Amino acid sequence: MADAIIRNHLLVVPDAAARGLVVPCVGRLTDHLRTCGKHFVSLENAEVLPFAGGAKQDGGRALVALNRIVWAHEYAALTGDEHQRRHYVAEDEAAVRLHFAEPYGLTTEGYMVRTWLALPSRFGVVREPRPAAASARAERHAEEMSKLSYVVVNRDALSAVSFLD
Repeated sequence: MADAIIRNHLLVVPDAAARGLVVPCVGRLTDHLRTCGKHFVSLENAEVLPFAGGAKQDGGRALVALNRIVWAHEYAALTGDEHQRRHYVAEDEAAVRLHFAEPYGLTTEGYMVRTWLALPSRFGVVREPRPAAASARAERHAEEMSKLSYVVVNRDALSAVSFLD
């Protein structure tokens, strides 16, 4: 029965990945994270996978501290997102390399809106992430991230940003 559960959000903290359904989440995950006024994000039907090799916890409710989220992803069909397609302008993006404070040794290259770092919101989208890892814990993050077309990054989890163009 657990295989029938739809897990369409991924929240990643330094030591674990949590998949499940963010509730309540009206609209896109990026918007929810940007406007969430709570300290914790609630996941239903959660699957929590510790990166240190502990046992996977499956099927319950999990609370993930908003300020500990390193990066996240929403499994959604982007081809049907007419609003995003109408407002997307490639010239607004810059090629970047992001260095994460935690986990040590995690970096990713990709594309993000140039003005994101100056905006009040701490969460922003990085398209086409190409992660690299210099530690075992960072390898787990890179493995998860490398499968995705975009990630939602917590600006507070970064130690440095390099613009590549």
